[in-house]
Amino acid sequence: MVTNDAAAPAALTEPADAAGVAVLGSALRTADFIRSATVWLEERMAPETNLHGDLVEMHGLGVLILGKERDRQERGGARPGARGHRLVADDVVQVRAPRRRRARALGASPWTPHGDSAASG
Repeated sequence: MVTNDAAAPAALTEPADAAGVAVLGSALRTADFIRSATVWLEERMAPETNLHGDLVEMHGLGVLILGKERDRQERGGARPGARGHRLVADDVVQVRAPRRRRARALGASPWTPHGDSAASG
């Protein structure tokens, strides 16, 4: 990775080409790139699991409702839109736990791309 919008030196590109490895570039300053890449990697490589339940967004926070389907419906997972809340995941919730300080667990439907429909809490 070459930062600061600099041209990659031949001492880097020639062996990379010979090995079939891409040399990527960024206009970001080195420190900014490292910070951004670290956060991105921590979020995507965080431990994750799938849980049987519903995930509802209520006032900006994710609420995970576990239990049998009938019990979850009685607790409000069935029609969150009726109460002004948003259903994020129904039946299966993918939960990730980034290791950053003050990070919250992230939940999403396993059938949507990361970030398309998620809640944290």
